[in-house]
Amino acid sequence: MAYDLARLKAVKDAYVNKGQSIAAIARNTGLSEGTIRRWRKKDKGTLQDWDQKQGSISQGLPQTTIDEILATMISVQNTTLKDLEKTEKDPIEKARAITSLSDAFTKCMSIARKQEEKQLRLSAVGYVLEEFAAYLIQHHPDVAPTYLNILEPFGVAMSEKVERV
Repeated sequence: MAYDLARLKAVKDAYVNKGQSIAAIARNTGLSEGTIRRWRKKDKGTLQDWDQKQGSISQGLPQTTIDEILATMISVQNTTLKDLEKTEKDPIEKARAITSLSDAFTKCMSIARKQEEKQLRLSAVGYVLEEFAAYLIQHHPDVAPTYLNILEPFGVAMSEKVERV
């Protein structure tokens, strides 16, 4: 059975960006798990590889998880600062606790920023290659197959290069 592009994109988004399992997506959409796995497998090893895109967001963490981690860090920091205000601890001990919290938060933000930069680069590479492929197919169908055979490995090489940055 053929499905529309919007439905495929919604399923892919649920898997890649929201971190949902195939079973959960199947329950939510009414699609079979086999159909979803087949769609995912079709894109394996290409610029559209679901698992690669999911992993590139942040070492396997979907964006919602990164947001939750940062929100938790902020909450812990705020709670700890409020608790420190209420305690009669030595000022030097309070300063050490604040410094430690600040260091942990800075490291967490740095990791999130680096992952976001990688994802933006990967998105830009993928977008440009997809648009170029579509342009070739529409305007130069005679040479498109040759270029498309080159674009796929080039896209993979670019993805690997971005991951090393």
